[in-house]
Amino acid sequence: MELKIAGHVVRVPLMPNLAVLDSDRPAVGVVAPDPDRGFPDGADAAAGPGFTYHHFWDSGTRLTLTGERAGEYRVRLAPDVHAWVASDRVRVLPPGTPPARGRVGTVRLTPRAEAVDVRIEVDRRLPYRVDPRGRALDITIYGGTADTRWLMSGGLDRHVVGARWSQPADGRWVLTLDLAQPHWGHAARWDPNGDLVVRVRRPPPVDRRRPLRGLVVAVDAGHPPGGAVGPTGLGEAEVNLAVARRLARLLERADAQVILTRTDDRALDLHERARIAEAAGAHLFVSLHQNAFPDGVDPFVESGTSTFYFHPHSQALARAFQAELLHELRLRDLGVGRTSLAVLRPLTWMPAALTETMYMMVPQQEAALRDPEVQERIARAHLRALERFLRQRAAGRDAP
Repeated sequence: MELKIAGHVVRVPLMPNLAVLDSDRPAVGVVAPDPDRGFPDGADAAAGPGFTYHHFWDSGTRLTLTGERAGEYRVRLAPDVHAWVASDRVRVLPPGTPPARGRVGTVRLTPRAEAVDVRIEVDRRLPYRVDPRGRALDITIYGGTADTRWLMSGGLDRHVVGARWSQPADGRWVLTLDLAQPHWGHAARWDPNGDLVVRVRRPPPVDRRRPLRGLVVAVDAGHPPGGAVGPTGLGEAEVNLAVARRLARLLERADAQVILTRTDDRALDLHERARIAEAAGAHLFVSLHQNAFPDGVDPFVESGTSTFYFHPHSQALARAFQAELLHELRLRDLGVGRTSLAVLRPLTWMPAALTETMYMMVPQQEAALRDPEVQERIARAHLRALERFLRQRAAGRDAP
């Protein structure tokens, strides 16, 4: 690097942080187990170095590595598709290991009570994605080459009403499922025999008069660790738990079964919160939060209510929360956003959203959050949002 100021020149050697691997003989790696993560076990990956996470790969997934930069490997998924993963999450295999390519064979759909199991024969663990699209689901296997002679439906089903596979490009095999109703949730795993199994969850039956009856709802009181603190010292974690307890009582009166991810002030890991919800078989998940500001932002101008989701099939739930919170509290509408939040990323089995109801740092809003009546109003708005979402789904509507 060379810097010139007023006739003075300073030169400093800089070490490059980009390595290009041999494109003719790329390195091959495998996603290593993460003993600290637990659920789900694997690695997050992004479309670019340091970008927002967009992929998840199970431990044992084989990867073709074509570059390295700043502690991340570039992974070739297909000739025109790449992703980046932390290098400490990958174990590089010996030179000469065959690249991450594999044969995709027979597909079998097996209807079960809670879900339709989609079993895809693959001869090695390859990167894959499951992408909901309203009333369709795309399962993409990168590095897969079609040898799919059989696609067995396993009998007529009322939820998965169509299935077809395609090879739209070299190294990209896609199975598309047509659904009778908007997608509710899915779970993917590698079977011990090597097959990729994607469970497509059936929407639960909904009684429009009492839509929450018989459903399992996971309520997550956000934080600790961390959390915002108001001007007089009120902690966000304390408020979130108070609202969660009130919401739990309302849900139980509506005949729902409630799972509270935490019931006291002990810190709880974000992935553990998601694991609790999935292990309980929750049909719906909501994480309760209050917001804070970064430095340099005027809280009196920028405060308001916002709601977030990550997986596309959760957007309608997030919109329902936003609508009911705005109706109840009349704060500024900061919108519904899709973002890569660690507590939401693992939750594919159910619609899941995170609400930011008020701003702890605004004195009037901190004072309101101390008030039990306001806490009750916030809880009731969340209850109405859940009922609203369920009634819309029962009517066959995809979004509010």
